This record gives sequence, C-alpha cells and structure tokens, in this order.
Amino acid sequence: MALITINGISFDPIRQAQAFKAAGLEAVDASHSDYLLVQTAAPLSSDQKAELAQLGLVIHEYVAENTYLYGYKGTDLAQIRNLPFVTWANIYMQGFKVAPDLRSAPSALSANILSNVPGTVSSRTPYTVDIVFHEDIDPNNDGVKSAIAAAARVDKTSLTMGRHKVRLTVQEQYLDDLAAIDAVKMIQKVPQARLHNNVAGQILHAWVVENGTTYEGEGQVITVADTGFDTGSTTDTHPAFTGRVRKLYSLGRSDTGLADDPEGHGTHVCGSVLGDGFSDTMGGAIRGTAPRATLVVQSLIGPSGGLPGIPPDLTDLFEPPYRDDGVRVHTNSWGGHIPGETQQHPYGPQANEIDDFVWKHPDLVICFAAGNTGTDNNQDGSIDPAQIEFEPAAKNCITVGASESQRPEIARTYGNIRPHEFPVQPIHGDPMADNPEGMAAFSSRGLTLEGRLKPDVVAPGTSILSTRSRHVQHVTTVFGVSADAAYFFDTGTSMAAPLVAGCAAVLRETLVKNGVATPSAALIKALLINGAVELAGQYQPSEAILPRVSAKVSCFIRTTKIRSLSRFPVRLLVNSRAPIVIVSAPRKLEQPLKSRLPGPTPLVPCSRTTLICSSSLLMAANGMAIWGHPAILIESTTSNKFSGLIYRPAVPKLSFAPSALLATRNLMPAPGASADFPAEVNRAFQIWPKAGVQSVNYKILWADPTGCATSFSSSLIWIESCSGYLGGPLK
Repeated sequence: MALITINGISFDPIRQAQAFKAAGLEAVDASHSDYLLVQTAAPLSSDQKAELAQLGLVIHEYVAENTYLYGYKGTDLAQIRNLPFVTWANIYMQGFKVAPDLRSAPSALSANILSNVPGTVSSRTPYTVDIVFHEDIDPNNDGVKSAIAAAARVDKTSLTMGRHKVRLTVQEQYLDDLAAIDAVKMIQKVPQARLHNNVAGQILHAWVVENGTTYEGEGQVITVADTGFDTGSTTDTHPAFTGRVRKLYSLGRSDTGLADDPEGHGTHVCGSVLGDGFSDTMGGAIRGTAPRATLVVQSLIGPSGGLPGIPPDLTDLFEPPYRDDGVRVHTNSWGGHIPGETQQHPYGPQANEIDDFVWKHPDLVICFAAGNTGTDNNQDGSIDPAQIEFEPAAKNCITVGASESQRPEIARTYGNIRPHEFPVQPIHGDPMADNPEGMAAFSSRGLTLEGRLKPDVVAPGTSILSTRSRHVQHVTTVFGVSADAAYFFDTGTSMAAPLVAGCAAVLRETLVKNGVATPSAALIKALLINGAVELAGQYQPSEAILPRVSAKVSCFIRTTKIRSLSRFPVRLLVNSRAPIVIVSAPRKLEQPLKSRLPGPTPLVPCSRTTLICSSSLLMAANGMAIWGHPAILIESTTSNKFSGLIYRPAVPKLSFAPSALLATRNLMPAPGASADFPAEVNRAFQIWPKAGVQSVNYKILWADPTGCATSFSSSLIWIESCSGYLGGPLK
C-alpha cells in the first residue's frame, strides 16, 4: 500500500495500521460519513470501477497513489474491504481536513493524521480560511450554511457562499467543529496575494516569420490581471498600445470604476506581453512578444494598495473576459503567500479553481508567474528547491520562472539586492542580467509539495525594459536606469510570465492561420514545452540542474530555451535524467484503439495522451538507449502519476523539431499487462504534419519496473486534436 497525503497531511495504511486502530480511527461502518477513501492494489480497471459503482460508490477524485475519494450513501464497509482488489478502505477522516499551518502545534506533528486529535485545541487565534466542500455539496443549501455558521460561531446571513467553498474568519479552537461537518472536504488558510515583481524578445526569438509570413499575435486577445493600466483609458493610451486596448475592468476599485495604474507593475507587464513602442534614447524598438495582439486589463489594485480585486473564486477572474471579450490567453504576475511562513503549502482551492476552469474551457491558456522566493537558506551556494505553491502549483496553467536577461551594462548583483537570501558565492557577487544562459537566483523552484515538476518554462526576468504608467510618480532604478521617461526597468518572475503569454498568443495565431480553428491550451503548452532547448546555466555545477525530491525517482531539472517556429520561444524546466514533458487530458478518439502487451494481467483503460519529443533517444529504466522520434504518452484515467504506454512513430513523418529526452522508469504498467483503449480514449494533439500525411505508424515501448524493455508494432489513427492537461479534475 502507498502513503496517502491529503491537504499536506499523511497516513501510511501499512506502517501506521496498529496506531490507526488504537486511535479509534478505523471505522466499523460508514454510518458517520458519506465519503470514503479506497486504496487499491493497482489502478482500477473498468470492471472494478463497475463493481464499486454497483455497491453504490460514486468516484469523486484521485487523491494519492491508487487511492480514490468516493461518495457513498451506504453504511456497509465490509463489502468494500472484502473486494480482492481493495487493499484498504475507510471513511474520509476528519484529521485530513484542517491544513497543518492552521494548527498551533509544530507542522511536523500536525502533518501526521494520528496527531490531529479533534477537540484538543483552545487557541483563540483568528484565521481567514477557505472551507472547501465535497463536489456533490450545494454550498447554498440552507442546512449547509446553518451548520457552517453554527460551527464557526458566525451569523449565517454574513456568509457569502462560493461555487465549492465559503471564505470566513474563524478562531482556531472552532476549526475542529467545522471539520466535523461531513460536507467539508478541507480547510485551508487563505494566502495574501502579492506581485511577483526588447532584449528579452530577442533572446526568446519571439517574433516568428514562417514561409514569408510574420506572426506577432495579430487577432489574439490577451488579458493581463494586475495593478491596472496606464491612465485608465482605452483611447488615451501609452503610445506602445495605440488602438489595441479593448477593455479595462475595475475589480479592486469597483466603487469608483478606476482602472489606472498608480503602482506601475501592471503597465510594465502589459508592455512585455504586447507593447509596440520606440525610443531613440533606449535603442529603438521596445516591443513585447505579441506586439499586434489586443489587450484587456483587469485592475486588481485597491484604493489603499494590495490586490483586493482578486475574487475569492478565481472562476470569476477568468470567466468574464473569456466569455465577453474573446480572450484566450490570460496572464497573472501575482500569487499567494502566507506572511511569516516559510514552509511549502499543499495543493489548494486556488490551484484547483485554475485547473477546473481550464478543464471546462480547454482553449484558455492561463499563465502564472512562479514567484520570487528563491533563496540559499543553507548557504551552500545553490538555490533551495521546493518553493512553488498556491496558484503557480496548478496543473493546468503554464507556470513561468525567470532566467537572466542580457544587460551586462547593469552591474547590480544578487547580493546587492538580497544579501541575506544570497549570502555566499557564486550567487552573491553575480550580476543579475549578464548571462541569458543563467537561471535568475530569486526565481522559485519546484517541486510542488505533491511532487509535480514546476515551473513549466522560464523566460528572461532580470532588468526587463518595458512601458511605464503615466500615473506613476516615481519608478525604481535599482534594476537599471532608463533615459526615456516612458519606459523603466523591473525584475522578477512577474516580468517573465507576460513574455511567455505573448509567445503563447503568437503560437496560437500561427495555429489559427494554418487551419487549427480552436487550438486548445494543451496544444499551446505542449508545443511551447517541446520546442524548448536546454539552458546551459552559468555556474559549476550548473544552477539549471536541481535535485528532484522524490521517494521513487531520483532525477534533476534542467532549463531550456527556444530558437525558431519549430522550437517555440520559451524556456523549459525539464528533468535532465528523466525529462518527462507531461501535457494531457481527456478527449475522444474517432475510432477504438486497442493494443496488448504480453501476459494476462489487465490494465485499466487509458484516456490521457501526451506528446513527448526526443532529440536523439529514449532512455529505458535500465539505462538502455532507444533511438527516438516524437512520442505519445497515454496515461491512466484514474491516476495523475506517470503511468501508461508510450507510442512513438516508427518513421518520423512530422515537421516538428523534438528536443526532450524521456526515461521510462515508473511510467510503464506491470509486467504482462495489457491495455484496451475504447472510444472514450482521447485523441492526441496535432503536431504539425507535413502536407499530405494522413497516418503515422507507431511503436509501443514498454518497460517493467525492473527495467526490462521490449517493443512491438501497432498503429494509431492520425493525430488530429489536442488533449488537455494531466491531472485536471477527475470527471
């Protein structure tokens, strides 16, 4: 059995079995809860799913390795526990519900479910929290509202219920009362949002010319959710945006309707996305990566600063411009943090809302800055891993880190700006903007707390010259001095994210103008990632390689960049020993696809497909090199783990330029497994076929956990449309 981690709280059904029983946590039946956790020996087959459904179980979510959250109105647990494929089953425990950082006890203790004993807390410390409900709960049900109000000791009429949650302020001593409500799935502290504060475009090769046609984002509409825009007018604009501002939303100052930018951050970000300016004193053209795209801005800044315009449910941030303005790229250079806390936080409602929106609106590309929490706390001369959390930890967005720009005339070092975070060499004395092959030291690294690889890509984020709001009195000169008052320099992953958003818009334009009418976000992300080449790094050993903290895979992350249309203009963090590029989600095949591996053991139907490109070879788990072509990874429907089959063309009849390596460890089914792909299998996404190519022959590459590899022939109908993202909400 595998470790179960939910909401940052862990439980091992094997090692903690006796203590679990002794603590009275093993339920005799399900009479006290409508929700179950069920762990199985392997991913569920269709027959096994059907058997559970016949017992009245309704699957809600895949929560951990081979572990599922189910809705269950019955009471008999024995009939479930006695199933031969079920290794453990119990009601959804109250101890999973309250996140560790809401406990006064040390997080190491509160992260263990056996230490979360209800009724032992008396602290009156107030916390603003999101109370997230199970997916079958209607938050506006009067009984639900009454139960929440009574447990939190608040007036029911004061509650504003969201789609799947309610946000309120509650004393710590009442958290267990809230957790005791069966409708509640988890309770998490609400993070505070903060900003993640011409050369970059050249580094990215962002402006594409293909067969004599120039692509610069024409026809694409991009939303920037940030502090605001220039003077707050769609007509009287900074000259870099003339005639291209469609709408301004006033979210943070809705009572006055103001959408101007008194802080300056938002206008700078807008310029990096799609500005098209010129400055005699600053070297000529100053352009964003999509200089012909159209702009929509959501002003989030409040009358007293901050970002109060961010709605409690991020669906309300993404939906209006998507629905009303034709926006298909949405970029965000802000993210949540908990003041005074340094520990990493689990996947939460903010990330889930991003994933859910892309799941339901698969053609919206959402970009988030990774954050600027990169530090060298242990003073070993390298940046610490595991700093990605909250919004950038979402699975279905493009999370963007920062590399260095090329401004060698700017001598500011990392030690100059943050001496305590970068106390030793080689980082302390390194100029921030002198090496485009270098990672920015402040850029937040992954993995996420759950072990997902982030950020997805990186782009220049140091000393970026962009547009200045005319409502800003003073701008920073820390990151460079501009001789033109219409422009200024700024630094951060905030500056990197809009560059990638512009690249996504340019790529979307090329697809639309070449016959892909509605390119999905997954297709955009896949082509951005797979078009990347390696970022070399600037130190020895390279700072572009980071240890991957995982109990099952020991590998590293590497950053890459892009050079041409077939290698689209972004940079990528991939795993250098097992660089798995994962971009997938359910769609449907036009006809059934079946394949079989030797042996009788059945494997679950799969419905997630991933493009994985290889520049030279595929690495099997035993180190065997298999010369490779563009590959497709088909994932299990029930798992967001890397498991499934790999399909790769026997003959590379594609005009796509591959770049990443692939390792098969922990990707393949068990020895002797077979796979049956019914009509629900998603179609893989289009990968730029040569003219006239209608079908491609594929090979199936298979390797068991011990590393024995084998391959044999099969075929797949021509790849026509994009799948979505790995790990979106299970439907």
